[in-house]
Amino acid sequence: MLKKKVFACEKDALTEASRMKDKKKVLYHSLNLDVKKIEVPVKRGRGRPRNDEKVQTLEKWMIDASFTLSSDKISERQKSESRYVLATSILNKERLPDDEFLKVYKGQAGVESNFKWAKNPAAVAPIFLNNENRILALGFVYLVALMVYTLMERMIRKKLKEEGEVIEGNKGMTDNPTGQVLFKNLRGISVAIFTIGDKIYKNTTNLTDMHKLIVSLFGFGMQIYQQPA
Repeated sequence: MLKKKVFACEKDALTEASRMKDKKKVLYHSLNLDVKKIEVPVKRGRGRPRNDEKVQTLEKWMIDASFTLSSDKISERQKSESRYVLATSILNKERLPDDEFLKVYKGQAGVESNFKWAKNPAAVAPIFLNNENRILALGFVYLVALMVYTLMERMIRKKLKEEGEVIEGNKGMTDNPTGQVLFKNLRGISVAIFTIGDKIYKNTTNLTDMHKLIVSLFGFGMQIYQQPA
């Protein structure tokens, strides 16, 4: 649109070019605005022009805009983006190489997301403990439980992908279930306990194919519910 705009005098074109240069902000290019003089034909009256009639023109001005790639700005941004600053107390490169350190750092979101469960008031409150050591011990138990919970997720997700299986998730079938989804799918298993003589036995009921699949993915058989108490 700018290239189609014609100005009556050079001053107007220079003023517009200066205004555009202040208004348009470019990151990695330089904006070049050159004011050029052009000849614009004068609109003539009606009728067919004579063979020897010269075309009358007027001096007008226009702005020729162009962009030039700024290698300095790009180089500066590349240097800035090529750095990723992380701090660690583990200075042994063999123990924790840079690429492994970055992977561990990037994976912390997955660990922290599971702490929502431990921070849930319904999960940890109220704590009827006053002794500081007992509170610390209970916190440790929660962390161990969270570790088991996470390992359970990891194991089932790996097995599902290896065997090409899926289970029912929150939104359709999935091979990447959360621990909550696993617990939800294991609901409904009932264990009937009865005594024969002096022995106590257990018998499972309400079993579904989904129950059997999940238990098998853990590497167990349904007999884990049926062994004598």
